[in-house]
Amino acid sequence: MDISNIAALNEEDGIVVTLKDFKGDPEDDNGKPLTVTVAGTYSSHYRRAQRQVLNDMQRAIRRGEKPDVEATEDAAYRLEAACILAWDFTAGEKPVTITADNWKAIAQKRPNWREQVQAAMGDHERFFSKS
Repeated sequence: MDISNIAALNEEDGIVVTLKDFKGDPEDDNGKPLTVTVAGTYSSHYRRAQRQVLNDMQRAIRRGEKPDVEATEDAAYRLEAACILAWDFTAGEKPVTITADNWKAIAQKRPNWREQVQAAMGDHERFFSKS
């Protein structure tokens, strides 16, 4: 295969995901669907966050700390938050900043949304088929 003909995956700009409730119906935010824009696990957003998580874990190990379940879970939230490029969440009238802590707080209340974000991050065909 001629490598100059290999199509590149573009997961940088993300895909818009309409969040669904537990019944599978779109979440409604005052008459409009609640959405998040999610980059994929092949994106630089993910790879950069993954390197940072691994570096942080290596530093912790060198300090004699052992990674535990909580640290591993927090790392997963960090990776997911790094791939969330935009969302419609507000606190009152103010937009909520996309951070791992904010994502964790939201996802713990709505684990089905977390599953949807995780699924979108790994749905490489969907990124590839973007026009």
